[in-house]
Amino acid sequence: MNVRRPWARPLVPLYRAVQAVASQLRRPARRLGWPVVSVGSISAGGAGKTPVVIALAEMFTARGWDVDVLTRGYGRLGRLTSKVVVDMDAAAHFFGDEPVLIARRTGVPVWVGASRFDAGRVAEARPVERPAEGWIRSTGNHDRDRREEGGDADRGVNTRGTAGNDPKSPGTGTHIPFGEDGRRQVHLLDDGFQHRRLHRDFDVVLVTAEDLDDLLLPAGNLREPVETLRRADAVVIRTEEAEQVEERLLRLLRAGPSRLARPASKQPGRGAMARPEAFPEEEFSDAPVPSPRPSALVGVEALVWQVRRTLQFPAPLFCFGAGLRPMAFCAIARPEGFAAMLDAAGCGVVETMFFADHHQYDLHDVEQIVRVAKGLNASGLVTTDKDAVKLRGELWQRLEAGVGPLMVAELQVEFVYPERVMRELEARLFSAAASASGFPDSSEAAGV
Repeated sequence: MNVRRPWARPLVPLYRAVQAVASQLRRPARRLGWPVVSVGSISAGGAGKTPVVIALAEMFTARGWDVDVLTRGYGRLGRLTSKVVVDMDAAAHFFGDEPVLIARRTGVPVWVGASRFDAGRVAEARPVERPAEGWIRSTGNHDRDRREEGGDADRGVNTRGTAGNDPKSPGTGTHIPFGEDGRRQVHLLDDGFQHRRLHRDFDVVLVTAEDLDDLLLPAGNLREPVETLRRADAVVIRTEEAEQVEERLLRLLRAGPSRLARPASKQPGRGAMARPEAFPEEEFSDAPVPSPRPSALVGVEALVWQVRRTLQFPAPLFCFGAGLRPMAFCAIARPEGFAAMLDAAGCGVVETMFFADHHQYDLHDVEQIVRVAKGLNASGLVTTDKDAVKLRGELWQRLEAGVGPLMVAELQVEFVYPERVMRELEARLFSAAASASGFPDSSEAAGV
């Protein structure tokens, strides 16, 4: 059992009691017009939610869905509900580092706001935006991440009066998953597992080996007990931790009632859900699912998806250059994980300098990085893509002038069986749409 702050352990029961009271006082969840897929975790940070949001946004887009992302924008200076504008000066300061990173990597609209419900209403009231054909995904250079065509440059939208009181207006529970052109529409809710004031159609929850050995806040890093994983619809684990985590997760999910249930089905991989006419028949593949355990633990009606994480380095690979001695720096929740991945990639960093999660860099920080790097005789720098979005032009230039080339290591996440993940997600969303529209539910369609 990890105890990060032993002195705070006596306060854990109080934290749990406050949680229980808050749960009893919680108001009913409000429903947006589009279906909502939440990506969250039970820990306070570092589970890897942002790369999974990016992966799902790309997968939904590739399947023909209109996607946007709703997020709080932790640590941002702006206060209005706003759409992220990636090419705005100091965008990461105004919108938050993770929202800017998601917008740059995916090209989908990202809306930030203290109320994710208000953000969703504003998004649904605006014309649908789709990633441009020439969208550049790489975050290796902050000046290269631009749309090839111009986009909306509004910096803030006041939500007062948005959507009005029209009973057909989005935000009143219509739950319409189609646009006027027949395209399917979905919100991705970033860091939403604890945001229960907003109705979700599917809860994706990330868990790490570290989480399973952690304590609740304030002694540990857990927002909720591990037992709350039973409230999720799918649990995401890392491939490198699967052997360590899988059996423990299996026992946990079997220990009590669970929402982790597949759509009703007679055969593995044969989704027996309603098929509204708006959805093409070819969207529902009846091909058998491969026999190895691709996404679900054997013997449990639970969705457990595995993701593979890799670091991508832009060309040329500066960190592998002959005689180059890079120093790493980052401001993320679990920096030791970044250091370990750099080591595993053979980057040969001489030191890793850590800042607090979401830290906004200024000239003083940059001078400190340069001073430490020179003291170590470093001849280059490496950082994360989340940190890169916070390095404005003059800060980037000072780092390279003072030390050497600055390379951005992009964390890529891919699902081990992406087709199965999308089939299971779409089955749930189609089923929710069918229920809202009066179609038979999945059990009726299956003849159960």
